[in-house]
Amino acid sequence: MKNIKAYIPNAITVFRCICTAVFISSILSNNIPLALISFGIGAGSDAADGYLARKWKVESKFGKIADPIADKLLGFSTLVYLGLSLNNLIFIPVILEGAISLINAMRFSKKRESEVDIKGKIKTVALFPTGLVGLLNVIYPQLTPVFIPLLTALITLQLSTVKEYIKKYVNENKKEEIFISKEKEEEEPQKKEKRTQLVKLIDNYKNLKVAALNLKKLSSNPPIEEKNLEYKKGPER
Repeated sequence: MKNIKAYIPNAITVFRCICTAVFISSILSNNIPLALISFGIGAGSDAADGYLARKWKVESKFGKIADPIADKLLGFSTLVYLGLSLNNLIFIPVILEGAISLINAMRFSKKRESEVDIKGKIKTVALFPTGLVGLLNVIYPQLTPVFIPLLTALITLQLSTVKEYIKKYVNENKKEEIFISKEKEEEEPQKKEKRTQLVKLIDNYKNLKVAALNLKKLSSNPPIEEKNLEYKKGPER
């Protein structure tokens, strides 16, 4: 049973990606009712996969990567469509959402855990009802007084999230620089010792080379012939 549970959250994430694809194709074909259905199902499944993964303790690397990607695809496509259909000012949250994604991508490229904090989670929760009301507003213009406050709240949350993520990214870089500088300070004596040992080895090698050359010269010279020395007696006294 546990093996089956491990696949359910990831299956929900994949299903949300499929809903996003259906949503985009529905928008392109101007099938707003189908777009609303696919968006509603996709948004409703957002909390399910993460909740089940934590409850059953079956969180996976695939889920940590695919889940935010699926959320961003659904949110981006919705905001872009609303910006084109309702008002170009809706591209402001598109830009802010892109900034959040960029910061997360930069953190991920440095192999950091890009876990979403409470502000990011609230922002994501606010994104889907805003998108849903916005899609309904395309069909029913009288919903504009409801959509504008939701959009304003979403932009406010996005600005707060961007500020928080930039602050976190800068602090992480500072900590990384301090850590690297400490590592360098600790490694410096070891490097000096290694350099000293290397110089000694080079000197020993040179001495051995000189000794080998001298030995070779000695072995190449012809042997000295020994001469019989006659002993001459001196005059007797």
